[in-house]
Amino acid sequence: MTDWEMERLTLLKREENFQTLARYLKTTYAEQLKDCEETVLIQYFTEARKKGYDAEIALTNYALAKYYALNKPINFTQIEKELTDNIANTLERSYVLLEFCEK
Repeated sequence: MTDWEMERLTLLKREENFQTLARYLKTTYAEQLKDCEETVLIQYFTEARKKGYDAEIALTNYALAKYYALNKPINFTQIEKELTDNIANTLERSYVLLEFCEK
């Protein structure tokens, strides 16, 4: 298999994983996410992955936090930057971010 084919396979598996995570969140948080499309959650997962959030729980925490923040008067970008500056561990940071945004 060529490098290109391996890269494509990795991307397809990631997309499939993100779709599964989005369905899980839509089911688990049905009331809170009733107005949120799966594609939006997948976009948030992709964004989180680019920022170094690798663990599935970190991805889901990030996506939930961002969704909650964008539906409240919270500057998500600023909060996330401050936490990034102070908490290196992405899993720990995702929990703090979610806790802050879901209040």
